[in-house]
Amino acid sequence: LRGAGGIRESITVRFSPASSGAAGLLPLLARREPLRWMTHMPELLLDKLLQLAEHWSERDPYFSVMCGALLTELIVTVNREVDEGEQAPSSIRHIERMKHYIEDQYRSHITKVELGACIGVSPNYAAALFRKMTGLTISEYVHLKRMKTAQYMLLHSQLSVQDISEHLGYSDPSYFNRVFKRIVGKLPSVLLAERDGTGRE
Repeated sequence: LRGAGGIRESITVRFSPASSGAAGLLPLLARREPLRWMTHMPELLLDKLLQLAEHWSERDPYFSVMCGALLTELIVTVNREVDEGEQAPSSIRHIERMKHYIEDQYRSHITKVELGACIGVSPNYAAALFRKMTGLTISEYVHLKRMKTAQYMLLHSQLSVQDISEHLGYSDPSYFNRVFKRIVGKLPSVLLAERDGTGRE
């Protein structure tokens, strides 16, 4: 998954459609040649891929159904993006400026008013454009950014969960725990145990 600038990550998923009828429903599945596509929503796709990988490795009850659903959602998302074609250069510039603003300010409360001012448009237009281009709301995007940072800090710093929570702009550690569990799929204490080598939650 590649976005404009920043960290590049690559995840490969190999699969076979369950039926030949699937190719008729989603044009991407009928393609004979590889698709080379620069997505504008790498964060959304990466989040879904990481969820898929987590379910596949954990092998929880009904994991194969969950993985199938996530993979279908991914393919539909990419198919829609390909169907829409290349976005206008102005929209791409706007979204990159908003992403850069969030990158600099993600520990603070970010509103559509700020992002609208950042690119010189109305707040509602900024929010709608952000959702269209990234597949995420502004709030979802900020939480993803914060949780990615939290995972790194939990594994590679000596800070407590409360310290990390406050550093990332969450005044309530219990809310931080809930958001972390929803996005990452496990509690922060699990990563702390990995860091400390205890293996306990």
